[in-house]
Amino acid sequence: MRYLTVALAVLLVWGGAGDARAQGRLELGEVDAWLVRDAQMSAQFAVADAMGYFREQGIKVNPRWYSAGTPQSDIAGTQQIVLGKRAQELVRSPKDLEKLKIGMPKGASVTMAIQSMAKDTGVDFTKIQFVNLALPDAITALAKGDIDAMAGWAPWVFNAVKSAGGKVYFTGNRSYIPGKEGQVDWLLVHAGVVASGKMLKENPNTLKAILRALVKATNAINTDREAAVKIVAREMKTDEGLARDIMALNIYSMEMTDKIYRGMGEFVDFLYSLNRIPQKIAPEGMFYTRLLKEVDPKLVRWESKTEVK
Repeated sequence: MRYLTVALAVLLVWGGAGDARAQGRLELGEVDAWLVRDAQMSAQFAVADAMGYFREQGIKVNPRWYSAGTPQSDIAGTQQIVLGKRAQELVRSPKDLEKLKIGMPKGASVTMAIQSMAKDTGVDFTKIQFVNLALPDAITALAKGDIDAMAGWAPWVFNAVKSAGGKVYFTGNRSYIPGKEGQVDWLLVHAGVVASGKMLKENPNTLKAILRALVKATNAINTDREAAVKIVAREMKTDEGLARDIMALNIYSMEMTDKIYRGMGEFVDFLYSLNRIPQKIAPEGMFYTRLLKEVDPKLVRWESKTEVK
């Protein structure tokens, strides 16, 4: 038995799957996949399993669900800054954020979205007051007026809008700032499939079979969203409405682009600045695109030179 983990990294997919018999003998017939019980992280795996796409490829994938904070897809849309009622009256331009108290978990990646927004709009990031709060506590504080805004991710930011009267000001990939509305790249956060070097070296055909199944699952999510929502809601043990809302903000794709590479570099810099890692790591070395390219060359628009030894 070998193992896969779905964690923060990347291998995102779009395209068609070939006949499993034409792809070479699988080294393994069964694999454990450790999956975050999250509509963002593991939707493709849930759909591929439920729709029999792994079986079509001749492999049995055993989902091992666990709880964590990391997702699989482009999740920037679910990373949001929400203004409370008082802030909705006070904030007339991004510069007004310098006067606010923003509640959020210290060191959360949504900080990078705020930093990017500040750089693009002339806001002095150092003047923004941050209050270290767990997201449930931030919602309560927002409703009581103890903080002016909160930064976080789904589903907590949805609750802040519904129960605390909040209003989304911007997300990692979209601005709702008056006069600056539209798509932005303020947070490049992608996630995907992680495998060990040993797994890559010894079982490439098995991994390509899994990727082909995930290709079909990604296509199914994007072409038959309602069917996918039912599967994801069931596997994530949440209601369909919440699953639908979260999935609407994610971009499900397995296309490898330089944006993913750049986002990883920014994330490494962010972790280093917080002393979460002892030294910077070259982001290119975290990606292995050869198998994805062999599955479908069109998916690899940015190619890593990393080799498995």
